[in-house]
Amino acid sequence: MSVSDLDTATRHQFNIPNTVRGALVVSVNEDAPAFQAGLREGDVIQEINRHPAQSADEAITLSEKAKGKSVLLRVWSRGGSRFVVVAKDQVG
Repeated sequence: MSVSDLDTATRHQFNIPNTVRGALVVSVNEDAPAFQAGLREGDVIQEINRHPAQSADEAITLSEKAKGKSVLLRVWSRGGSRFVVVAKDQVG
């Protein structure tokens, strides 16, 4: 999975409100556990292990600092937020 910062163009492309902050999921390998967990292009990672991720760099840093083999993500997707657990090496 790879992430990027939100900007005006991507907000418009994926219909993401200005109030949503985080790291935009720009690609997810269909064979990856992140895809199987439900993450898709256009989702926004808002938190990692209950710590806010305001940008792609923050999301990568938080995932690298996470202990254990998995991370808890709060993800905005299609108008609502949900929690997803993915393997630590799948974020970034």
